[in-house]
Formats: sequence, C-alpha cells, structure tokens
Amino acid sequence: MESIKENIRNKSGFIIDMDGVIYHGNKLLPGVNEFLAWMESAGKKILTIFPTGHNMYWGV
Repeated sequence: MESIKENIRNKSGFIIDMDGVIYHGNKLLPGVNEFLAWMESAGKKILTIFPTGHNMYWGV
C-alpha cells in the first residue's frame, strides 16, 4: 500500500473522469474534498474529463 501512495505522491498531475470518480449523480464521492485539497496544497495539476454519450469534454 505504501508504494501506491508514494507513486501517487510522485505524479505531477492527474487525468480524472468526473462522473463516478469525483461525483455520482449530484453527490460528491467520499474523500473527494480531501483529495482535491491535497492536490492543491501539493501543487498537482488536474485535467478533468466529462464524457457525455459519444462526446468527450476536457477541462483544466
């Protein structure tokens, strides 16, 4: 488990699919606020993906 955490700490940024990873329906998933706060405090970059049917939307 520690090697997984260390691997995450060593990344400069993340690509995240919002639906089902950050939120489900209209609710944030558990731990999201803490994860995003850590990312901000650690200076990590995030690229978000918003898939909607056959289209894919990207946000920074």
